Amino acid sequence: MMLSFAGAGCSGGGGVIMNRPSPSRVWVSGPLQAYAAGFREELSMLGYSARSAAGHLQLMAHLSRWLVEIGSAPDELTPSQVERFIQGRRDGSRVHRSLTLRGMQPLLDHLRRIGVVAAVGPAAASAGRDVVIEQFTVYLIIERGLAASTIVHYRGVAGRFLAGCRWESGALAGVSSESVNSFVLGEATRRSRGSLNTVATGLRALLRFLHAGHYISAPLVDAVPVAPSWRDRGVVRALAADDVARMLAGCDRRTGTGRRDFAILTVLARLGLRRGEVAALSVDDINWHTGELVVTGKGNHRELLPLPVDVG
Repeated sequence: MMLSFAGAGCSGGGGVIMNRPSPSRVWVSGPLQAYAAGFREELSMLGYSARSAAGHLQLMAHLSRWLVEIGSAPDELTPSQVERFIQGRRDGSRVHRSLTLRGMQPLLDHLRRIGVVAAVGPAAASAGRDVVIEQFTVYLIIERGLAASTIVHYRGVAGRFLAGCRWESGALAGVSSESVNSFVLGEATRRSRGSLNTVATGLRALLRFLHAGHYISAPLVDAVPVAPSWRDRGVVRALAADDVARMLAGCDRRTGTGRRDFAILTVLARLGLRRGEVAALSVDDINWHTGELVVTGKGNHRELLPLPVDVG
């Protein structure tokens, strides 16, 4: 059954269309019909909500019918034709006035990646990079469920890597094992070994996303060099009780800074938390009535710990 799209419109940011059915019920006819299922799967993989995905599929249906009207094939779609389509939607209906090239970008990017069109839209390299980074962020939130601090770090790695890549008509090109190696070696010149390991982890996450999203044709995760491990320094020994006592006594608790340092060192010494876990603590994580402390660890995993009197 073909659905009617009369009265549907697009919002400014993402080409989102009102009165949307679910993505599986959007019918695309015409020359783009063969690519609708793949576009639907890609939107789902990138973490688009059902409502937003339906909007982008309806936009695909509009574009497909428009191509029939002008007697053009998908591989003949040019930047000027895209502008004509957008302007025609704006002029033809009040609810389409907010349609923009940015709103069409997910659809145009998909058609370009699967080779249906050669190059669409005048997007510069910086614009294409920004789109990829935002989609990567959605992937990290939805698919990986990473902590906010980790996502910020991975975004930084993605931005630096993509800035050094070649872009053709807004599309990512020329990513290879050589470019991956070159990036890691460049980072190694200004980072410690431990910091370089975190960069390598973020880069692997980006490369997995780029391959899954059809931005690159081959998986390049294994091309990321393994940063050298720390030299074996033997078994790590805990500080002696006297050393801990002297360290705590060195905090001037008459000042705010001294009281803060004393609290941090006490939590580290008594509960054995990681530095990131201590930095993430807030007053809301403490339940004074039950004597418990909520600690947020890696992967947003939350753990309940007893709160000793001295720590409290």
